[in-house]
Amino acid sequence: MEVNRDVTVTFEIQGKQHVLRCTEAEAESLQRAAEKFGEYVDDMSRSTSTSYLSTDRVIVAVAVNVLDMLLKKEQQLATLQKRIDTLNDKVCQFENDLFREPD
Repeated sequence: MEVNRDVTVTFEIQGKQHVLRCTEAEAESLQRAAEKFGEYVDDMSRSTSTSYLSTDRVIVAVAVNVLDMLLKKEQQLATLQKRIDTLNDKVCQFENDLFREPD
């Protein structure tokens, strides 16, 4: 039995280092997510006037935008799953009709 031990992931956002603890299996994915999040923060900082947005506010804005993207993707996934289910139902009905014993 393999034990998944805890590790730390270190990343930087706006010049400030952050450390998160996670399982070894999650570390690579979490590191990529943290790096991508940092890129979003840097992009938003460059595209807005930092005179009125503190780093904390930029981070909150990015977090809300990322969650909005996630929710939209979840909705798209649910819509696609419904379409797949409908197509599967049609295929099953077609198979039933095709292989049904004649009366």
